[in-house]
Amino acid sequence: MALTSLFIFSLATVVVAPFIGMQQISLSDFLGGGDENIMRIMWDLRVPRVILGWITGSTLALCGLIFQALFRNPLASPDMLGVSTGAAFGAVVYIRTGIVFSLFNAVSGLSLAAFVGALAATFAIYAAGNLRRGGMSEATLLLAGVAMSFL
Repeated sequence: MALTSLFIFSLATVVVAPFIGMQQISLSDFLGGGDENIMRIMWDLRVPRVILGWITGSTLALCGLIFQALFRNPLASPDMLGVSTGAAFGAVVYIRTGIVFSLFNAVSGLSLAAFVGALAATFAIYAAGNLRRGGMSEATLLLAGVAMSFL
């Protein structure tokens, strides 16, 4: 019941959010066709922003769910496991080196460096978790992640 209510609330927010902003746009303006500027504001700015925000939030929630299911621990999160620290490290290295680039003019270099840092931290945590003779366990990965976040 709670999950259904949250989903309905989420969809209601997605429907209402494009009408909130500096330029007041009423439902009648939108449904009546409005002038070209109103349609441009809605379809070029507000609707894509709301949809991408909803998709991003859903994806982050799914990633948190995967972390918690993988470690069978409701407190497991990317920041506790060192992944966020790796992403921050990648971003800092990018900023400090002064290199400026983007991927196909769509993905900024800073985002790409943070992603690479997070991947490197994930692989390092996985490698550290595999050092144990008996193989890898959730506890070993958790401890390796906590240790990585303090480096």
